[in-house]
Amino acid sequence: MLNHTCVMCDEGLLIKKTVIDNVDFKGQVLKVPNTHLECNLCGCIELDNEYMKVNNRALNIEKKKALDLFTGSEIKEIREGLRLSQTEASAIFGGGKVAFSKYENDDVIQSKSMNTLIGAANRIPDLLPYLVSQSSLSTSPKFQGDYEDVYLEEDFNPLVECKNRPSIFVVEASQEFDSGTNGYTELQCDDAA
Repeated sequence: MLNHTCVMCDEGLLIKKTVIDNVDFKGQVLKVPNTHLECNLCGCIELDNEYMKVNNRALNIEKKKALDLFTGSEIKEIREGLRLSQTEASAIFGGGKVAFSKYENDDVIQSKSMNTLIGAANRIPDLLPYLVSQSSLSTSPKFQGDYEDVYLEEDFNPLVECKNRPSIFVVEASQEFDSGTNGYTELQCDDAA
C-alpha cells in the first residue's frame, strides 16, 4: 500500500510501521510483529485488510511455535519432501480441499492430531503408502508402482508368547520376498517372555 494522507487529521502522512507486540497466550508471552500505517503527525493508526492478514499470520506462527506445532513453512517443506501437491495432501490427510494452503500460509492453526499425522508420515516411510491406499488417491496413476501393498492378518495363537500384542503375519504382498516354510513370514515380538 502506498503512503497516503491521514483521514483523521487530513494533514499527516500515513507511514508503514512494524512493531513487536507482547501477546499473552496460554500462560506465555509471545513476541508478535504487528504491521500497520501510522500518521506521522497525529499518531493515528490505520489497518487495512492486507495488514490484518499479515498480522494474523504472524500471530498464528507464534501460536504454532508455542503449541509445538509445525509452522506453515515447515508443513510446506514436509509436503514437498513427500512429493505431494496441496490438493493431494488434503485428500490423504484430510482437512478439506484447501486445508494445506491455509496451513502453509499460516491462515489457520492445524490440530495437534493433524500435526502428528503429518509428522508421522514424514518420519515413517511405510505410513504414507498406507494413507494413500485409504484415500481417494488410491487409484491415481501417480501412486501406482511406488508402493508395495502388504496385507496383514492377526494371529491369536495362544502358543505365541507376546505380552502386549498378537503376532502379525504377512499373508500376501505385491512383491516377492523370502517366506518361512509354512508360506508366510512371522514378524517377531520384541517383548517375548
